[in-house]
Amino acid sequence: MRTLLTILLAMSVSISQFTTTKFIQVDNPTGQIAFIYLAKQGHVICTVTLDTGDETCVPQINDTDQSNPIWSPNSNLFAFENKETPPSQPYEENRVTYIHDIKENVSQALTPQEWKSSLWGWSPDSKKLLISAFQSRDDDSEIYTIDLASGDIVPLTDNVISDQYASWSPDGTQIAYLSGYPDATLMVMEADGSNPKQLTEGLKINLEVQPQWSPDGTQIAFAVDGEFIDRTQKSDIYLIHADGSGLRQLTDTGGATLHPRWSPNGSRLVFHGYAVGAFDDPGDRTSLRTEVFIINADGSGFANLSQSIGLDYHPAWSPDGEWIVFASTQQGPGIYIMRPDGSDVRMVTHEPPVREGGREPNSPVWRPE
Repeated sequence: MRTLLTILLAMSVSISQFTTTKFIQVDNPTGQIAFIYLAKQGHVICTVTLDTGDETCVPQINDTDQSNPIWSPNSNLFAFENKETPPSQPYEENRVTYIHDIKENVSQALTPQEWKSSLWGWSPDSKKLLISAFQSRDDDSEIYTIDLASGDIVPLTDNVISDQYASWSPDGTQIAYLSGYPDATLMVMEADGSNPKQLTEGLKINLEVQPQWSPDGTQIAFAVDGEFIDRTQKSDIYLIHADGSGLRQLTDTGGATLHPRWSPNGSRLVFHGYAVGAFDDPGDRTSLRTEVFIINADGSGFANLSQSIGLDYHPAWSPDGEWIVFASTQQGPGIYIMRPDGSDVRMVTHEPPVREGGREPNSPVWRPE
């Protein structure tokens, strides 16, 4: 069987050497963080190496936007989405799933240009990717896996309603997902698509939040209420056991609560939310406040970690659980890190952004160790 690297080199889209820029050097944390720069010419995926203070950006493919970087659990790869217009559909803007090898500096498209695909994650063994896709404008979204060794795209669902926002369990045996639009239910199925089971009923599932498994695989975090892309609506994080029992509301902030992420040991969740009244004055950008919050999995210990005027959002954990990375405008737009108690806040990207005309970066993710 050909190795993944052989396939990458044989089928890859070659891209030029990364541009390297020195900036702030961080003393204690180590590893790499991938994130998105919103540059004047489009969205660009970059990485920052905390040990050296080097920033590298992936050159754009076909001069189009890149988004949603997700690190492989145990390799030199990350997956991402790239916006493309297929020749047969000149008026369509579709999303194509790619993988990128940071050592070999090559990227490979894995899904057809004609599909509108959404990337959701890696299998725990790094051998497969989990996506959902509309094969055409008239189709419903279905869930698929992509085998990286063979390139095979295997459908897991085939329903008359859309299935999307999928998430692999930590042991790789199950997949949680949202089924239905605009009224969705939380579902769980086996990793091969068999035995789908409905976990929720009568709840208004928020279609902007991907379900998140706890590290031990016993619970799933998801969001209830709110409207898709309408952050003026209240929403909260709920937890439920993987067998459908133990449903409980975890947060009650009064605002829109989104983007929950479990700590590596499963004891806490970090998330961002829009403050109550954040949209009272649409003409005042300073009123559009988001904050980074933390809460224990039992509902205790709720705290506002960022407490700043401006935007603090898209939090994620370091692999050792000692740091939280997030996007912010606190001291200028950039990627920041802080301790889980909100202390030792540091900006780890330089300011202004590396791309001329760039705006605040977002979607930071720490590379697994």
